[in-house]
Amino acid sequence: MFIVLLILLTSFHSIAEAQAAGENPMASFMGATWGMSAEDFMNNFKYRDQIKNEKDEFFALNDFELGGVIIKKIRFKFEPKGNQDAKLLKKNYTHLFLTEIFMYMKSEDFETLLPIFKTKYGEPAKYDEFETRDSAGNAFLQKVARWEAQDIKRLIIMEKLASKLVDGTVMFIPIKPQVKEEPKDKIKEAAEKI
Repeated sequence: MFIVLLILLTSFHSIAEAQAAGENPMASFMGATWGMSAEDFMNNFKYRDQIKNEKDEFFALNDFELGGVIIKKIRFKFEPKGNQDAKLLKKNYTHLFLTEIFMYMKSEDFETLLPIFKTKYGEPAKYDEFETRDSAGNAFLQKVARWEAQDIKRLIIMEKLASKLVDGTVMFIPIKPQVKEEPKDKIKEAAEKI
């Protein structure tokens, strides 16, 4: 069973912001660089012979061997840049750009994949382990490793989920800009109400 992930994107970064692979290890994954077009991906991705088009905006690599572990699925998500009409552009792969990648793995493979990710991306910026319980009261250890690259606005989150029935995931996603709200002056706010 796959985890359904819903990630709302509020902004896209221009292709000019996408950095060449090698400048930052998080600037690409398996040779696919952020912001590359779907057409470029289909023509130049190093595992293109194994890629399947799942939906117009998703390409998947199924049962991929990595470090002795079989990754169930690696999904590459492409979206139009800006406010362009996605329905009109879905068949035109030159106007869809790589924005996110999702890996689905067995939870028990977390310990095998974590050293591989540490070798490529360095130590995680944050690592947490905590106990959670399922609806039947069974206790499970959940683990989360997180890497951040502010310079290219990328985030990697690797999770060993709390149940053996649910897959672990690795998400390569954009860092969303934080909008700070100005603190309200409670006195002025209260005065406006009377």
